[in-house]
Amino acid sequence: MDKVEKRLAAEAKQVDGPVGGADLREYQTQVLLKLRAIRDTMLKEGSSLEQLRKERDQARNERDALKKQVDKLNYRVHHLKQHVPVPSPADMKL
Repeated sequence: MDKVEKRLAAEAKQVDGPVGGADLREYQTQVLLKLRAIRDTMLKEGSSLEQLRKERDQARNERDALKKQVDKLNYRVHHLKQHVPVPSPADMKL
């Protein structure tokens, strides 16, 4: 009879999974510790996140300025091409 009771208790524990009493508390404690570690890491890296955002914004501003400069130079090249005569193959012979 003792064997059957032990087996029944083991089977009941398997059916309950991590939801049963002490197992649940232990599982919740482990999850809570992991979540606290994640929160602490996020708080530590919070300043670096702001730094990354600042660097991203600076890079975007620099990119926009460079795009404007490229567009301006392309415009100038286009108009210079219109006014500079292209030599013909006959003119190329010396």
